Amino acid sequence: MKKLLLFVFVITNIFAQSCWNSKEKALQEEAELDGKIIFSFKDAVTCKPITNAKVTFLNQQYKTNSKGELALPIPPDNLDLLIPLKVEKNGYITLQQKIYASVGTYWQHRFLLSKEIPINSARFVLAWGETPKDLDLHLIGNDFHISYRNKRKSTQGNLDRDATQGYGPETITLNYLDKNDTYDLYVYNYSNDGNLNHNVNISVYKNNKMNNILYLPDNTKDRCLHILTIHNNIIKYDIRPVKKSICNQI
Repeated sequence: MKKLLLFVFVITNIFAQSCWNSKEKALQEEAELDGKIIFSFKDAVTCKPITNAKVTFLNQQYKTNSKGELALPIPPDNLDLLIPLKVEKNGYITLQQKIYASVGTYWQHRFLLSKEIPINSARFVLAWGETPKDLDLHLIGNDFHISYRNKRKSTQGNLDRDATQGYGPETITLNYLDKNDTYDLYVYNYSNDGNLNHNVNISVYKNNKMNNILYLPDNTKDRCLHILTIHNNIIKYDIRPVKKSICNQI
């Protein structure tokens, strides 16, 4: 079913490729052999590199290069802590999260930034590792369901991007929040070629600010997880397994 929708995928400017191609991944791995770790920053909708962004990390300030990258030394093997990361760029919502450093590496190297969005709107950005290959976001309202099955833009919102080859992003924008409506967000392991784990994260933006970054529990065998509910413009985070038929409903 999903393969049959790839044609629609292309003509609606939604791309199946990950933001990071195999060549970029190979160069990043090669840099690590030379004692450097490449942090890469891209747009959560277009996948274009975030150039000349101000990055604050380890109490130092850096600028991303023309590829949207920043080269950092490999951390010491005995380092085991969470390090705050802050990324600022004009026209983008400031990214703030903590990066785990352990056993001589950083657990996250690739980051997605959201352009500014209107007040009273929301955006959800799903990112993950190499596997599973294909994860999907589903946003269900009182009378609509935004997912890969329904890519066309509507008054409620749209699926901006659907990566099917690992890493992400899967990005959904809700154009406006109706206080009388209820919205539920789900993550579905479509390819089912690996379990959901801590590499899966969902960035939640609301009212032109980053509201939260959620990391999924490790190695859950459930394919469909409820992530959050929005009601009366209030977000309630509630990660729990649900029947996969919820994610498959039209």
